[in-house]
Amino acid sequence: MNTLSTLSATLILATSTLVSTNANATEFIAADNSIGTQLCMAVAKDDKLALSKTMKNVRIKKHSLVNKLTCNDLSVAKFAATYDLNNSAKFLNLDLNTVTTIRDLAAKREQKVLVVAGSK
Repeated sequence: MNTLSTLSATLILATSTLVSTNANATEFIAADNSIGTQLCMAVAKDDKLALSKTMKNVRIKKHSLVNKLTCNDLSVAKFAATYDLNNSAKFLNLDLNTVTTIRDLAAKREQKVLVVAGSK
């Protein structure tokens, strides 16, 4: 019985580690140093604190960021939905369930490098 519980715990740990490494399989690289790109990179980090600090540094409010910023010619909501940036979406009060995107869930997630450019 003890062996079974140890095996189960190991399997759960290994599965959660695999899922967490695949969740952020895209690496984001800034195209330039513009304010729009800085904001898009903060959204791409998927970290509420980093996004909040960047917004405070460039003096922009959530409403303006969500309605006026585009990242790689996508609205912030579509950008967050496309790349599973759930923490950033929650911070910006975006409902990703209402954004329609097509994703191949069965596709193998590979490490991708994506150049991010914000609106000018």
